[in-house]
Amino acid sequence: MNGFVKIAHVAQVSAEALATNIAQSIHACMDATPEQRAAWVREATEHRATERAAAPVVEPTRDALLAKLGWGPRYAEHVVQTYCECGDDIDGWSRCLHATDLGLETWQ
Repeated sequence: MNGFVKIAHVAQVSAEALATNIAQSIHACMDATPEQRAAWVREATEHRATERAAAPVVEPTRDALLAKLGWGPRYAEHVVQTYCECGDDIDGWSRCLHATDLGLETWQ
């Protein structure tokens, strides 16, 4: 168990089986020794390193960045303006009132 799960397919499970699985997972985490936790961290770190090594290198272009963020060029132009107050807050990314006034969505 490493705390990370990637779902490859969907399977039907009963509510009881799901509850049992969740309870077992919670107890396994709560009862883990420091050595087990350290092993999970090492395993997860190694897994991420393997993922990075297998991933193609993407050229860091403006278009690649905008695509990754899901932003369009008009919104990106707005975000770099000094009056823009768009940014991270307690609820995640939020658009400022200037963007709302201008009718901008992130994809524009």
